[in-house]
Amino acid sequence: MEITEVRQESREVQTGTKCDYCGKEVKGVYPKTWHHFDSHHSDWGNDSRESYEYFDVCSPRCFIEIARKQMNDGVGFNKPEERSTTQISDFNEQFLFELLKLLP
Repeated sequence: MEITEVRQESREVQTGTKCDYCGKEVKGVYPKTWHHFDSHHSDWGNDSRESYEYFDVCSPRCFIEIARKQMNDGVGFNKPEERSTTQISDFNEQFLFELLKLLP
């Protein structure tokens, strides 16, 4: 014989997404035109795990602005040849540094 009881459980569910750069919000399913990515470095041992940041952006422009901010604030190096252990959205930092220089 089964023993049953009625339980009321609550859990957190995603009901929408907010752009981490411009703040635009959409309700419901994650839009196919949006991009989810992470940024991290691997320079400082266990500290590397704490460097992971996750972003959702609604447009290429928002991606570029977050990538530029991460490049300027995150690592703190001035020479692109020293930027070898940071990744943003699967781009290594040297490649992204050169890519961002090509954009206005």
